[in-house]
Amino acid sequence: MKNSSKNQGFIEFSNKFLKNEDCLEYFKRIRWKRGFVCPYCGKKPCWTIAPYKYKCRSCGRQTSVTAGTFFHRTHLTMQQWFKAIFYCCEKGDDATAKELKSIAGIGSYRIAQSTLENIKDRMYHNDNDKLGWTSNPLDGNVEVGLYPASINNTNTFLIIAAEYNGNRIIRIRIFENKNLRTTKNVEEFLKPKYITRDSKITYDYNFTDLIFEYYSEWCKWKKTKNFTVLSRSYCRKYDCCNIPVSFDTVLENMVKP
Repeated sequence: MKNSSKNQGFIEFSNKFLKNEDCLEYFKRIRWKRGFVCPYCGKKPCWTIAPYKYKCRSCGRQTSVTAGTFFHRTHLTMQQWFKAIFYCCEKGDDATAKELKSIAGIGSYRIAQSTLENIKDRMYHNDNDKLGWTSNPLDGNVEVGLYPASINNTNTFLIIAAEYNGNRIIRIRIFENKNLRTTKNVEEFLKPKYITRDSKITYDYNFTDLIFEYYSEWCKWKKTKNFTVLSRSYCRKYDCCNIPVSFDTVLENMVKP
């Protein structure tokens, strides 16, 4: 983070969370805003049997502040997670695995890449992926690219459409269709449901080449092979990239596993 004000912000953040215990205490307040609640029976009274580990007085089950959350049994310390999340919130869509690896002190680039994608998933988390998908078609300047691909061992084509302003990508849409191979057929498929009729479509591949490369790499890290889930999840990042996401919001999204 080269910007001096952002560097200062990171220093202040790091000073606030000097120890792993500082992070656990903060996450405890995020998870249980009104005090401990047993995740098994929903009752509140508990005994503290170890730092950040509790035993429910009602059902006798034991739990920790991270048990049953996204952070349970991960390879990183809470301090590393906090630094990584803060970095991603500051950088938004410009965050990179290489920079995150250095800032969070992660030894493996592969783990840094996985960490970055997991955090971005939680930054742009939305339980209803279908809302706004067809009701908000791309508009203005739109670049379209057609790429051969293999989806679930089947040869097909990916249609990538990118709405852009200058050199910045605003929103994207990714579709799979093995029958559309000409620009005329592609435009008939896209308009007006996914791209407005008045949009200016180009086929320069300046933006879509990068999207195809990054999307292909991103898919390798995901557990699901469902194309609809993958494509809409990836496209949602661009829909949300101009919306600031707070550090606390990401932590709240990570309360669920």
